[in-house]
Amino acid sequence: MGRARMIGSGARRVRTLIAGGVGAVLTVACVTGGASALDMHDADARLDASIASAQAWHGQLARQAMKSHDAGRYTKDQVLEQDAQLVSSMDGVEQATREQLSMNVLRPDTTGYTADAKRALAEKLDEQSDANRRDVEQLKDLTPKLEKSKAERDILNAREAVKAALDKGDALLKSSDGNVDDNKTREDLRNAINAANGYEEDRDVNGLNAKAKTITDKLQPVNDAVKARQDRIAREQAEAAARAAAQATAARQTSGSGSYSGSSYGSGYGGGSYGSGARSYTGTGSGYSARRSNGYTVGGNCYSVGQCQGAIDSSGTDVMQAYHTAGGSTYYGIHNGNGGAAMWGQSSATINGQQHSLGAWQQAQYIDGKPYGVDDGGSYVQTCGPDGKVYYAKVN
Repeated sequence: MGRARMIGSGARRVRTLIAGGVGAVLTVACVTGGASALDMHDADARLDASIASAQAWHGQLARQAMKSHDAGRYTKDQVLEQDAQLVSSMDGVEQATREQLSMNVLRPDTTGYTADAKRALAEKLDEQSDANRRDVEQLKDLTPKLEKSKAERDILNAREAVKAALDKGDALLKSSDGNVDDNKTREDLRNAINAANGYEEDRDVNGLNAKAKTITDKLQPVNDAVKARQDRIAREQAEAAARAAAQATAARQTSGSGSYSGSSYGSGYGGGSYGSGARSYTGTGSGYSARRSNGYTVGGNCYSVGQCQGAIDSSGTDVMQAYHTAGGSTYYGIHNGNGGAAMWGQSSATINGQQHSLGAWQQAQYIDGKPYGVDDGGSYVQTCGPDGKVYYAKVN
């Protein structure tokens, strides 16, 4: 009995040891295998979270880039001067954004990756997400600032357009005063100018641009009205000159005297090149004295600057042309080189055989390079002085 119990007891111990030994081995194996699987599971979870985050921030960055697209195209002269640096900043962020979007890893293939490789990839994707987030934040910060600055610049530009239109309108109202036959066009312009009052405080770009356009549209009708009046006057003067010429011709034919007399008809000594093209006298003038014994001959009548200039240019020595102006003045013109040098500065002159005393010589007024004289109904002689300028003296 006792032996049997001992054997039995021993047998149970062996089984227990074996079982315990096997159990111990299996337990160790299970611990080893479980730790490896858990490590891979953790790496996968970490990678999945990083991929999801990277994809989400990639989408946000792409959407924000689209929202900021228009602001990213603004140039420095489209924003306020003090915000010009914002344009450069936006350029830099946009460039970084394009590069970032092109480098983003969205669906990585991790076949055969170890747990450590997956964790390394997860870190790379986290860095990618951080970069995406920074770009999104920068774009969100810059875009409204640029858009606000652009809006302010648009307002200033519109105000400047109104001011420019007002300046032109005011100047035209001043220059056209008394120079139109019908003041309606000037009143329309004045009303448009008055409607723009207070534009300095106006922030409505469309409204400001409309005001500037309204003023600008009213300028041409005023210019047209000024020209219409000038054309009417010129036409009436030409008609009057033609009638006066006919009367003068008839009077000369009737009297047959051929003597010099003043004239009270004409079409306006209004400028042009009459007299300005005369050759400057370079001699002393003494050589002409002998030729003044018979004086000057009036070669013909003319009624416009161009007509007179051509006649003077083609006249011979000692031959004058009689230019009849709108105000009834007569200018007897001659080139210095054709004998005018001997007359210039003298106190008298013989014209068509009749001696006339002359008033003080005075230089023509030059406007835009063209000589202008008085137009008071009197008679004058004109030639070029030694300095090449046009001079005239009243015939008494």
